[in-house]
Amino acid sequence: MSSEYEVLTREDVMDLSYELASMIRSSGYEFDVIVGIARGGRIPARILCDLLQCDTLGTMRVRFYADVGKFMDKPVIEQDLNVDVKGKRVLLVDELVDTGKSLKVAIERVKEYEPKELKVATYHIKPRTEIIPDFYVTVTDKRVVYPREYVEFTNYLIRKYGKRGKILAEMLGIPRRALEFVRFFRV
Repeated sequence: MSSEYEVLTREDVMDLSYELASMIRSSGYEFDVIVGIARGGRIPARILCDLLQCDTLGTMRVRFYADVGKFMDKPVIEQDLNVDVKGKRVLLVDELVDTGKSLKVAIERVKEYEPKELKVATYHIKPRTEIIPDFYVTVTDKRVVYPREYVEFTNYLIRKYGKRGKILAEMLGIPRRALEFVRFFRV
């Protein structure tokens, strides 16, 4: 069971960020704006702003997950792009590309605002994705759990496995401090 999950630490996320930033810098690609796709892409986008010394950070939210591992019928833009990208070189960032459907919606929306150039960066991609980003660190089949979602993921395990879900979360490496914030659901 634990082999289907990969629980990342903050240090893991920083290592992925350094690797991704190095790839982008080595490519010679220069950009004016970094846009994070919320929710997951906000943190990597902000880290990349620091590492790549970009002052302009924007966000947009595209929702496709109804719950952990469950998709809605189609991706929905819940928050439109909040930064001007017209005529600018844009780096669109998310943490993981699963099916690629939400990324496709985000790319189409950003293109409507007529950027000069648009590239995509992400930490992880799944083998089944419809879209391969310009920059990515690794391909994985696992359910990747980022530090920003420890509690959300643990609550999912509790709904799925009952009280044993919290024990499983701890066995998978979710920090005890994060587990203090978990709500127990009636099962």
